[in-house]
Amino acid sequence: MFKPIIFSALLFLSPVASAADYTFNKTTGTVTAADCNYKLGAGTFLLAPDAPDSPYAFKDALKAIEAVNNAKESNVTLLVAPGVYWLDDPDDPAIRRNPKNSGSIPYAAEIRCDNLSILGLAENPEDVVFAVNRGQTQGALGNFTMFHFFGKSLRTENITFGNYCNLDLVYPRDPKLNRPKRREAIVQAQLGICEGTDRLFARNCRFLSRLNLCPFVGAHRSLFKDCYFECTDDALAGSAVYLDCRFTFFSGKPFYSTASTGAVFLNCDIHSLVNGTQYLTKAPGMVSMIDTRFTSDNPVTLQWTRDASPIRCYQSNVTLNGTPVTIDANRPELSADLTSSPLLKAYKVTVDGKTIYNTPNLFGGNDGWDPLGVLPEIHKAEEAMSTSLTSLPVALRLLSSGKELEAQGDTINLTPSLRLWGDYDVPNPILSIKWAGPTTLKLQSVAGRATATSANKFPRAVESIVTASTANGLVGATAVKISPFLKDAPGFASTPGIVLDKTSLKAGYTLTGDGTDDSYIVWYRSSRPDLADSVAVRHGHGLSAASYPLTSADHGCFISATITPKHSDSRAGEGKTVAFNSEILPKMSKSNPNKERTLYTSFAEIPIRKGKPGRPGFWHFDSYKPADTNLHDWTPDENLSWYYGRGVDAATGLGLVQATRGARLSYTPMRPGCKGMHLSLVAEPSKGPGQGFGSATGQYMDICISFNAATRTGYGLRIERTPDYDKAVTFRLIRYIDGEVTPVSEPVATNCFRNPCHISVEISNGQLTASARSEAPAATSADPAVKSEVFLTAKVSPLYFPSFAIQHTGSVGASATLIRDLNVKWD
Repeated sequence: MFKPIIFSALLFLSPVASAADYTFNKTTGTVTAADCNYKLGAGTFLLAPDAPDSPYAFKDALKAIEAVNNAKESNVTLLVAPGVYWLDDPDDPAIRRNPKNSGSIPYAAEIRCDNLSILGLAENPEDVVFAVNRGQTQGALGNFTMFHFFGKSLRTENITFGNYCNLDLVYPRDPKLNRPKRREAIVQAQLGICEGTDRLFARNCRFLSRLNLCPFVGAHRSLFKDCYFECTDDALAGSAVYLDCRFTFFSGKPFYSTASTGAVFLNCDIHSLVNGTQYLTKAPGMVSMIDTRFTSDNPVTLQWTRDASPIRCYQSNVTLNGTPVTIDANRPELSADLTSSPLLKAYKVTVDGKTIYNTPNLFGGNDGWDPLGVLPEIHKAEEAMSTSLTSLPVALRLLSSGKELEAQGDTINLTPSLRLWGDYDVPNPILSIKWAGPTTLKLQSVAGRATATSANKFPRAVESIVTASTANGLVGATAVKISPFLKDAPGFASTPGIVLDKTSLKAGYTLTGDGTDDSYIVWYRSSRPDLADSVAVRHGHGLSAASYPLTSADHGCFISATITPKHSDSRAGEGKTVAFNSEILPKMSKSNPNKERTLYTSFAEIPIRKGKPGRPGFWHFDSYKPADTNLHDWTPDENLSWYYGRGVDAATGLGLVQATRGARLSYTPMRPGCKGMHLSLVAEPSKGPGQGFGSATGQYMDICISFNAATRTGYGLRIERTPDYDKAVTFRLIRYIDGEVTPVSEPVATNCFRNPCHISVEISNGQLTASARSEAPAATSADPAVKSEVFLTAKVSPLYFPSFAIQHTGSVGASATLIRDLNVKWD
């Protein structure tokens, strides 16, 4: 039997201690709040503020909850009196890390309890505050998170949960408890993650942070009722219903993605501070918006997601600044308006002019959970409407026996699956499906299912979207990739060969059949006549790749080419390797290694291959983790480095992109040294606002000149994301000595690292300089330290190494940087 437990200074007050919101009778161990009475003990505890100089009594509450859980009596109610409760000491200068894994999430508190209720004893959730103020690189290594819950059920009421790393704590009840934010730059600062949690119910709570808000994410079914959220990107719970809630979106993608049956907004108010496009998800996911009102002081358009997607969303009665609006109006196929659809009853019903949001249908699952006790009203509505209002599906999923088809005659089977919210099976589904698809697929429906047969007549791959719909308004879609329709491969009309044409070699060949030449040609350089040590040095497609300009790097070498025959509308044939009939003599190229002055590349013609760094005349691509990133736990993929292709997000061009964190490259010319060197390039960061990299976790790009690629010694420019800025990077001149980096200039913060960013680095007469600018629309900054352009200079000791190198330690994908138009000059 548990004794009454009180965590507070109230133990030292009179037998009956009062506050405006609750009373506590010490003699009886009873807490009265509003119309509720709670008896302390046996799993019900009271948490109240300690003395002002010791505000960390929550640690004792954790021990008590753990004791109940260990005793297998896993129903716990924690009553919380008004006050500010710091779950982590904000004045402790120590960096928080997860003790188990340096790269995983550090938590302020971990709670194991199967059924936990945390109830604030105040009607105003601003009066009861749980607080932390740490985030990634700002007081923590990792995405610092307030709570880590383990248990089946979690309930919270009347509480503010705030990570005040990047926003001020304002406590109107007692302004002496106000506290300014830790840092201005916005970083990942989280509130709660649930594991093994089926049901989460939060009522009258506030969830405050910015990036990665995480308001108790991870539960299978979550209901937020009368709650308020402030956040930027990657923030909200994706398997949740938000009822009568308010939001302030500080940036464009509040969800990273959502669960299979999506997030649901019912009678919500959303204020967007975005100027441009307010997306809802970063990665496509289902969202339903019913009776939801957007407001914005800026010109804004609403879209479900940025990319094309087979995901389908629903809306009804959505407004923007009071005017009805269609979300993603330019892509009407992505959503359905339910206003006149029978499907609306799955979300809400109207009886005698009264609106009832159908939460029993959404949360019923396979156990009939009714968190708001609305089921009796729904039963009355069923009688009035003579129809069932529970077990109504909200999603139509299309299950495919495959995702890729050959061009013609290949078949897959498509099976519809009706899903209740929470991704439960629909009991006894009745399937009457209408199918549709493009002409690249032939659809045949049998008993609600369909077969799709490919019929692509184009010489390019296509992605075909198959859609399905039901009479009650459900829509679903799936994407099917179909290979290009290609003719048979051509052959060679005569034996290919290589001839000398002035200072270039040319591959001579003729293809059989008609069509535009799209043969793939790879040129190799070898030091041996038997070509045993051949290294790919140039490649490309079609006639433009048939010419190989000779340089001093080819002197004394043997050149060969592998030609794979192909027309633009045909398959590739069998490649044939041909070699030039002699070694390359200096007179053939008229290129003097001592006079090698320039290099320009878009990277399209350079084969990406490993090699030996510092080998004259060769490129080297690999991946590497520098020692100054050892604080952060990541490992480069030794089988990857870079790829040539199109960028993502804000990077829109074609160029060289990192395929793994730690991607590195270098080039060493034939000339033995140089007095001076100039390098320029265009960088296209995938990050649009100017932060350049995924986070401030040792993520940077070094551009090095006058460099020895073998010893990693030379000078360069470092572009780095730091904890000081969330929409800017710093530029700084550096020196490498045997791989160790020291600065040779002060850092300059800039927001010009946006597509396109023109960067130049030069060393001449003992002066190292670097500049950067962008013609992208100016990114405003309230911080006068953030410059719109960069110019750096420093006096340095002369080095005569002729190599250049690029090292990128940032994360890849949507955090990568595309590099193009590299131009190098040697003096």
